[in-house]
Amino acid sequence: MKVDSVLSGISPKGTVGVGIDVVLAPGARKEITKLGKIRDIVIVVPFAVRSPVEARCKHRLPQIPYRIYYENEEEVSLMEVCIREKISISVACWLHEAISLSRVGVTVLLFNTAYNQSELSLPWNVTRMHGWDKILENILLEKY
Repeated sequence: MKVDSVLSGISPKGTVGVGIDVVLAPGARKEITKLGKIRDIVIVVPFAVRSPVEARCKHRLPQIPYRIYYENEEEVSLMEVCIREKISISVACWLHEAISLSRVGVTVLLFNTAYNQSELSLPWNVTRMHGWDKILENILLEKY
């Protein structure tokens, strides 16, 4: 799949951003495939891990269209991708990413894991989720 592949007929408001760590997480394949049938998917990847990513995504997500952006390539940041692609929802694993994305108005569905806990309260537009089934359910019900 080409990095700049274009989807037609899907509103930019329907764009969902996911990190490569989310795509490769256990249980993600089935749920992202379902999500990809109703929303535009943009995958954001650190530039340093470029070579194995395209093959892994092609293998794990063969039935849905998506676009891949590489952070730090041409000085593109995660937040710039969200703004450029009009990403309204992002699924994240890392707390620091969730907080950064919330600052540019993105609603973040944050996996509730042991490694991303904090004593600080989360921004209003960051919600902890327990698994892909809950994430998909909330997006399908258009809660986000």
